[in-house]
Amino acid sequence: MRKIGYLFIISLLFQTTLCAQIPGLTQFTTNNGLPSNTIYDIEQGENGFIWVATDYGISKFDGLTFKNFTVNDGIPGNEILALYKDSKNRIWMTAFNGNIGFIQNNRFYNKDNLPFLKKLQFTKFIDDIFEDSKGKIWFCHTSNTVKVLN
Repeated sequence: MRKIGYLFIISLLFQTTLCAQIPGLTQFTTNNGLPSNTIYDIEQGENGFIWVATDYGISKFDGLTFKNFTVNDGIPGNEILALYKDSKNRIWMTAFNGNIGFIQNNRFYNKDNLPFLKKLQFTKFIDDIFEDSKGKIWFCHTSNTVKVLN
């Protein structure tokens, strides 16, 4: 009788572990609305939207759908390699062509609509963006070029 009791307890333990839920992952692709399956970077904006940098522009994800943007909408290039959110909630974008822009309050800023961004152009894409403790934005390029935005 004791053996049956032990077997019953052991079977309950196995049954519990077998029925445990494993959190699922959702894979998003062009079938879900992304402009490309090549993703370079992801950043979350101040209002909770997810911005996705791809080789065919950027996408804004609201949790259900993607809205895609290209140079026609005001981004600095169609191949966006990096995104960086600064302390002023601007999401900076670096394009493969060396141009830089940013998104603030759902509006795109680039060298054509914000003159100081012309000074931040590079001949090729930049490697890194960061913000220091004084709020200056630093742009670093592979050819040992650094530009600072006060």
